[in-house]
Amino acid sequence: MTAIRRSTIVIASVVSSTAMLLGTVAPAQADVPTTLQKVSTTSFADKSCMKEVKRAYEKVGQEVSTGDLEICKGNVTVEEAPTETVDVGEAKALAATQDMSKQETAQVVQAAKAGKIKSKKWKHAYWGGSNYEKHAGRTYWNGSKAWVKKYKGKTGYHTCHSEGSWQVGWSVKPTRCTKPKAGTYADSYYRFDASLFVKGSPITLGVGLHYRTSKSGAVKTWQVGG
Repeated sequence: MTAIRRSTIVIASVVSSTAMLLGTVAPAQADVPTTLQKVSTTSFADKSCMKEVKRAYEKVGQEVSTGDLEICKGNVTVEEAPTETVDVGEAKALAATQDMSKQETAQVVQAAKAGKIKSKKWKHAYWGGSNYEKHAGRTYWNGSKAWVKKYKGKTGYHTCHSEGSWQVGWSVKPTRCTKPKAGTYADSYYRFDASLFVKGSPITLGVGLHYRTSKSGAVKTWQVGG
C-alpha cells in the first residue's frame, strides 16, 4: 500500500454512473460548485499493480512493455471552494426549521455572530489509466468540532462515486463511504475496488481516499493503495 498526500490536475469529465451517498447508493449531490479551485496534485505508480500486470503477461508468454504499465500510474486531485461562514440570519432561519429550543437557538446564533461556524465544499479525485473516480463533500467546523453528520443544526454531505466519475474497461465497486460525526476532525473516507482484465487475468486494486478536516478547518488529504 502507498500513501499519497494532497494533489491537483486538470481532469476530463465524461459520464457518471450510480452515486454512493453517505454509505448507501443514491443520486449524486448536485451542489458542488463550479467555483472549486485546484489545490494540489500528486502522481503515483502502484508497484503491486505493476507486478500483477507483469504476471498476466508472463502467463501468456509475453513480455510487458512500459506502455502496458500505464494503467498502474496516475494522479490524485484535490479541489476546494472558498470557506463559507454561517451568518446570523441563516442561523435564525435554521433554528426555526429545526424546531430548536430557545437555548439551542441562542447558542447557534451566538456562534454565528462570532463567525465560528464555517464550511467548505470540496472534491477529491483519483485518475489512474482509464479510471477516473472521485468523491465530493461539504464539511463543517466551529473551532471545537468538525463534522459532516448533523451537529449544531448544520449537516454537510459526503458523496462517493460522485457525478463525473468514469471508467473505460474498469469495473468499480464502492465499499465504504463515511459520514463523520462531530469530533476533533472529520475524515470523509471513500474506499473502492477497481478491477479489469489484462491478458485474460483479473487485476484488482483496493483504493482509499481520505479528505480530513480538523476542528480549526485545517485540511489533510491522502490516498491509500493503487
